[in-house]
Amino acid sequence: MSISTLNRLMMSAAIGVALAGVSSLVHARVDQTGQSQEGQRKHDAKAAQEQRETGRQERQDDRQQVTQDRSSERQGRVEQRQERQDDRQQVTQDRQQVVHDRVEQRQERQDDRQQARQDRAENQLENRQARIENRGDRVEQVHQQHEQANRYHQQQEQVQVRYQQQSQQLQQQQRPQQYRGYQDYCRRHHRLYLSFWFNLDRYYNDDWYFAPASYRYYRGGYYYDINQYQADIILQALNYGYEEGLRAGRDDRDDHWRFDYQSNYIYQDADYGYYGYYVDEDEYNYYFREGFRRGYEDGYYGRYQYGHRYHGSYSLAEAVLNTIFRLESHY
Repeated sequence: MSISTLNRLMMSAAIGVALAGVSSLVHARVDQTGQSQEGQRKHDAKAAQEQRETGRQERQDDRQQVTQDRSSERQGRVEQRQERQDDRQQVTQDRQQVVHDRVEQRQERQDDRQQARQDRAENQLENRQARIENRGDRVEQVHQQHEQANRYHQQQEQVQVRYQQQSQQLQQQQRPQQYRGYQDYCRRHHRLYLSFWFNLDRYYNDDWYFAPASYRYYRGGYYYDINQYQADIILQALNYGYEEGLRAGRDDRDDHWRFDYQSNYIYQDADYGYYGYYVDEDEYNYYFREGFRRGYEDGYYGRYQYGHRYHGSYSLAEAVLNTIFRLESHY
């Protein structure tokens, strides 16, 4: 064998070895690439599976949330329906209560009207019976009142003489303000006296004979029952007394005369505004003097402790009136 042949053989063997190595390397790379692709496919499949599981869980959660939301909405509608039903029931109950209250009020008013009619009927019957029972007493009362008035007016015939005597005494004492004030008093007294005589007929058929004794007052340890007419005449005596006392006190102060209401003729006479009707003269005199004394103090000291001025005239304050003459109602 020649050397060239041996070299070719050796070269062929080397090429074969080289080709075998290359083929092994190629196969190794192919195997590695296949394994790598298989791993990627598995990873992708696992990722896809996880994604599908996640999507499935999300859809399941969404369905549960939708179910819960629908359930909440249904519960809300049920509650609203129940609230509306409760409101309708409450409105119905309120209306029924209003109707019931109106029926009760209507019944109460009807009962009150019926009771009022019964009371009026009973009062009318009692008043009618009282008039029948007192008809005989009325004649006696009229007779007594007329006798009392006649006695008073007979006494008035001597008034002019006393007026003159008192006027002369005031002039002698040099009391010009008191003298002028006394002259004014005499004129006022005379006008009232004439006014009484012009209206004398009304006293013969006066309602006071039938008026019930609806008040009482306390004086001197006793209670006295009186009607509205008698109460008004006593209040008149108090206010007339206060006004005349106020004038007299001012006149004595202007004359620089001493404080002395008891010696004043108007205080002693105490019959201004009295004509012999409704109350006894002594009763009228007492309350006239109570008003005069307080008016004299206010006039003499230039104040209004016991009274006030109202519409051009003077009268005792209500609180003072209540301390002197406290009326108590029988009802």
